[in-house]
This record gives sequence, C-alpha cells and structure tokens, in this order.
Amino acid sequence: MKTFSKLLFNRIILIMFLLVFVGTLTTSNLNGLVIGTLLMIILIVVSALILFGHLFKFNYVTVGQKVWLVVKQGWTALGLMVVLQLTLVTSLMGVNGFNSGLIKWAVTSNTLSEGSYLYNDFVRYPNHFSLMLIERGIYHVTRSMGITNLNLVFVILNIILIDGAMAILYLILRRSLKRMSVWGLVPICILLSPRLVVFSNDSLLLFSITLVIFAAQLLIIEFNSGFSNYVKIILTNVMLGCGGFMAYLARPSSFILGLVLLVAMLVAIGKRKHKNAQFIKGIILGALILILTIGGLTGINQKNTTQQTIITNNSALKLLPSYYVMLGMNASTMGNYSQIDEQYSASFTKRNAQRAANTKVIKQRLKKFGVLGYVRFLVQKNYHTTSDGTFAGLLDEPQGTAHFKFIRSFFFKFDKHVTIYKTIAQVFWIMITLGLLLSILDTSPLMRILQLTQFSFLIVLLISEGGDGSFMLGLVPVTYVLALVGWSRLRKSVQDRSILQVNPAGITTLVDHLIPGAH
Repeated sequence: MKTFSKLLFNRIILIMFLLVFVGTLTTSNLNGLVIGTLLMIILIVVSALILFGHLFKFNYVTVGQKVWLVVKQGWTALGLMVVLQLTLVTSLMGVNGFNSGLIKWAVTSNTLSEGSYLYNDFVRYPNHFSLMLIERGIYHVTRSMGITNLNLVFVILNIILIDGAMAILYLILRRSLKRMSVWGLVPICILLSPRLVVFSNDSLLLFSITLVIFAAQLLIIEFNSGFSNYVKIILTNVMLGCGGFMAYLARPSSFILGLVLLVAMLVAIGKRKHKNAQFIKGIILGALILILTIGGLTGINQKNTTQQTIITNNSALKLLPSYYVMLGMNASTMGNYSQIDEQYSASFTKRNAQRAANTKVIKQRLKKFGVLGYVRFLVQKNYHTTSDGTFAGLLDEPQGTAHFKFIRSFFFKFDKHVTIYKTIAQVFWIMITLGLLLSILDTSPLMRILQLTQFSFLIVLLISEGGDGSFMLGLVPVTYVLALVGWSRLRKSVQDRSILQVNPAGITTLVDHLIPGAH
C-alpha cells in the first residue's frame, strides 16, 4: 500500500510537470520567423568560417579549440552577464511600472488620505504595508547619505536582490551537481535582467525563496551529520527564519516551502533510528533559533505597523483567504486580479460577513462551472500561469525619453523587436520546464522537497489567485534548481546507459525511470 501511494503521488507530480512543459510549447511567444532567422544566421556564420578556413588553409579546428578554452571559462560568462545587465540598466533606466510607481509614491508620503488607492491597498493587504515600511526606511537612510535619486536607489536594491539570488543559486547548484559552470546562470540572467529597472516585491521574493532553499540544503547536510556543528545550526536557522519571513511578506503563499520543509524534517526525524543526545540537542537548538528569529522579526514588524501614523490599522478590513479562492475562480479574468471582486469583498467590514459573502460567490461560480467546466477552467488557468517565458514582464511604454530606442524595442510591449526577446525567453523557458520534468529522475531529499514545493505552489495557484505569468516568479528559484538537476541527471543516465536497460521484462522506458518506485 505504501509503495502504491508513493507511485501514485509520483505519477501525479509527473503529470503536473508534463502539463507545464506542454503549455510552454503552445504559447504565442514562439515566433517561427525569428527562430528560422536565428538558425539561418548561425548557418551562414558557420559556413563562412568553414569556407574561410578552406580557402586560406586556416586551421579553424585548432583556433576553435583555443576559442572554446576561453569561452568555457566562468569569467567569460560572468563578463557577459555584467555587460548585459549594465546595458539594460543604462538603456531602460527611468521606466516605471505601475506597482513600482505606487511604491515610490508611498515611501515619500508622510500620510495617506483615507479611502485613497494606497490607503485601501495597505489596509486590505497588510503585507504590502509592512514591505512599504521597510522600503521607506531604506529611502530615509539613503537620503541621510545624500542620495536623493529614488530611481537609482531602487535599481541598486533590485540589482542586489536579483544578483544575490543568482549567486545563491550558483552555490546551491554547485553543491547539488558537484560541479557547476557560471554559464549555467546565463539563461536565468537573460530572463530576469529586464526586471532590474522596475522595482517590485517580486525581487525580494526571488531572493528570499532562494535563501530558504540554500538554508534547507545546509540543514539537510547538518541533519545527515547528526547536527554536530552548533555554529552552523545557528547560522542556518537564522538564515532560514529571515528568508522565510521576508518571503512571507513578499507573498504569503510562499509559506508552502516552509511547510513542506517542516513536514519533510519531521518525517526524517521520525524515520531516523539513531537519535543520540547530540542529535536531539541540535534539533532543540535549531528549533529554538528558528522560533526566536521569526518571532523577533514578527515582533519588530508589529511594533512598526502599530506605531506608524500613515494609516489607521483595522484588521477587520483585511481581505480573507476566501477572497483569493473566489478571485481564483473568476472566469472573466482567468483567476487573475479583479477590481470588482476586491471591492465586493472589501464592502463587508466584518470578517464573518466577508467570509460568508465570499463563500456564497464561490458556490455560485462552482455551480455555474459544473464539474467538467471547472476542470477545463483549471487547465486553461494553469496554461496562462505557467506558459509565459517572460513571466508577464514586458515593460510598459517608455516615458519621457527617446534614447536607446533600439535596445528598448526588445523589451517594451508591442514594440518593433519585442518578438525576438519573447522568442528567446520562451526557448529558454521550454528548456527549463523540460528540465523540471526530468528532475523526477533525482530522488535526493532536497530535490524531493523542491518537487513537492513546486507541485504545491502550482496547486495553490490553481485554486487561488493566478492566471498570469508573474505569479511564477516566486517559483523561479525552485524551478531552476530542479531544471538544472534534471538535465544533469539525464546526462548521467545517458552516460551510464541506464535509461534504456534490458531486463527480463524487456526494455525499461524513460517514462518508467521518470517515476521513482515504479520497479
């Protein structure tokens, strides 16, 4: 029964990951003309090099080997990423997204009028207000240092968060893969770099989730060693608590990663046969440090929110979880944000009344869908959420500047060359989601935790607010680690020739190998 349950669960995860991968292949981001042009350019360049070598007796093989020795070096990839980011920051600087503009408005305001857009947003979404207070603090610190350009401050903060997340990803992957080239970060750099100039809470979410994964990896190592190093236990749990707290502020649904990690750790502790005094002390110390870290940060946050004079705190006006479920069932927005739904829920100023009203709409929408209709809606919603390689991150129309038109034309909606960037981003996203599918080949503890986290996140996005590629940003660190590990496992399986093994039952297929416990 236990083996059957494990096999069934693995198949469900496999089907979910397969749906994500298939969706990336059918998106309109892919442009056949762009792909064909890029392939033609590559063919022409290669042909010209071969012809040049033949006519001038040029040993292009030897030269190619020397070039390859330079190209494969990590510093070459690092230099390429630095040039890319500097180019984009210089070219796109000054672009304001809607959320970024609101943040800048909020941090520079002393008070907000009751009933204004920001006032309502902060009352209804308390985590937005907590983040704004942190950003406000950064603003005042930089002003005291003589830095008055708020755009520059937020771009620098964005660079620290996004590049910090990529640096931590490198450390995670180097430990998971035993060896890791900096070139492995180039695809994710290309996908994330356009976001450097538009500050949003997603940047903090990326960094925080990556930090939690790194802490989880270190925690597993300490668990396997019997919690022998108390200093590492303390530092790891402080890192885990800080990352988890920041991730929750950026997006409350990110608690899923912490929940999965907690359950996995409890199961592992229960299965461990030898629990000596050192091991038990390590568990108690780690739990105590984690509780103190999260509790301390929560206390500081509550103190800041209660002592401020910007808005009047009223917990009764906070939108409840049932609101997000109702929102996620809105067929007209494909489960994405709806101002009508928000105003409807916010019109009920008592929690019980709001919960009852939301539940009523949920039942009405379920009845209208029907069983098959709701299933069809969930499939469509999953496609809209997971298929977009740009993560709905194309920039709004440029404001007030005519400089760098050529570079800007790749990243602005409806601009001349935007299809090129969309196609390149989508190709990378296809390869990443295929790697996600292949990650089922790896059954190590950290990968199983991340697979379960990915699956759980996708389920939450199905039943609550979703329907937009930007919701996948919180999953990027999880997805990318799984993807690169998946490709690495496939390579190892091919080298070991373990994908096509002959056994008494015949040839074992790749699908069987993708489902741990099938044999």
